[in-house]
Amino acid sequence: MSEQRSILQRSPRSLAEEQVLRGLEQLPPGYEVLMGSRLQIPEVPGGESLISYEPDFEVCRPDGSRVVIEVKTGKSLSMVNLSRFVKFNELINAAGKNFLVLVWGNDHFPDRLSVMPEFETLHIEAVDSDSDVVQAVQGEFRK
Repeated sequence: MSEQRSILQRSPRSLAEEQVLRGLEQLPPGYEVLMGSRLQIPEVPGGESLISYEPDFEVCRPDGSRVVIEVKTGKSLSMVNLSRFVKFNELINAAGKNFLVLVWGNDHFPDRLSVMPEFETLHIEAVDSDSDVVQAVQGEFRK
């Protein structure tokens, strides 16, 4: 990352996170990659009650727009995780950011989960290379 800043307040916790970080380091100059930041998200837009959430990554584009990224493997992407992510997605979107779930590796999440109507609002991308990570993140900024 020559011209971009990477602020890592913790080390990757899994091989999947390490692989995604390697891909994030390939983003164009000017992108900022944060790891270990804690988001305080209002439970209701404009509300007083906050939910504290530590995403795996947060990427900031030079124009200030942000994507919050959660990394999972297909085997670790459970119904419980997806249900939590639906709520996080709603709250993060209300805060003016995008939320992206990257599923790393060849053991992609079960198709039956991706077609369930309660999860249709989630942006879930299967990735298994640096270029897949870059493409998924840049695509999320275009939404």
